[in-house]
Amino acid sequence: MAALEPLGPPRPYEWRRALSVPGALWVCCAVVGSVLGQADALRFAALAGPLRRAATDPPVLAAWVIALLLAWAVAGTAALAGGGAVERLWLRQDWGRLGAALLRRRGRRWSAACAATETARGIALAPGATAADLAAFRNAAARRNRLALAEPTCPGPLADRMAALERRVDGQYALDLAAAWPLLWLLLPAAVRADVREARVRWEAAAGWAAWGVLFLLLVPVWWPAVLPGLLLCGWGRQLAAPAVDELARLTEAAVDVHGIELAHRLGVALDQQTLEPRGGKAVTAIARKGT
Repeated sequence: MAALEPLGPPRPYEWRRALSVPGALWVCCAVVGSVLGQADALRFAALAGPLRRAATDPPVLAAWVIALLLAWAVAGTAALAGGGAVERLWLRQDWGRLGAALLRRRGRRWSAACAATETARGIALAPGATAADLAAFRNAAARRNRLALAEPTCPGPLADRMAALERRVDGQYALDLAAAWPLLWLLLPAAVRADVREARVRWEAAAGWAAWGVLFLLLVPVWWPAVLPGLLLCGWGRQLAAPAVDELARLTEAAVDVHGIELAHRLGVALDQQTLEPRGGKAVTAIARKGT
């Protein structure tokens, strides 16, 4: 099954988001780079002449202000669009040969972590086990879960986290989450939907920071110092993305656990137990898919 796109509605376009602080910094770097070039990249004293000439010529100053504002807005809009591209890149499952190699490596690490966890479990459950044995088992399980909550199927950890969400829900309830989620979303209480939206916003923000980093890196052929903010912003965005996608996946899975049975009842699915058992999950999936 393909990894889910981030669940919950994305934020609409807002001009305030386009006119952001990173955009102003990007415009400054673009102007400085176009004036100084690569050879004199750090000779900021050379900016005094052009600034003085622009300040003493009102028409030129007005033209510069308008051009800079337009560049600011265009760069911000590009970053917003680039954020969506970064999201798709992070959730991409097929990376070719490199992806296959990374997936094999993730699989070996996860298998080793699973074996260590099972060994620690056996020791912790054996007669005469101590508190230290139980702590060792919990630590081993935490290390395994940090790698993946299910057997890795994607080369990237972000895509694999969303794919694990699908596999866990399917394994527990035989429910196709991608098909059933829009129906479940309509039933969720406002507070739950607000939490999911907040996690979605944090995911978007992480991708947005990374997109700004890419835009700064595009300035490197013009002005090499732009590599510093570019790398920092890319790294910062990736750092924020992991907890954001993990929270989004956890909230989504919890919503299925708590409200999945309500969805089955509302769709007229008869359940033998007061849980969304696999038979009920299959019936909900059949209704959600409508034969497709």
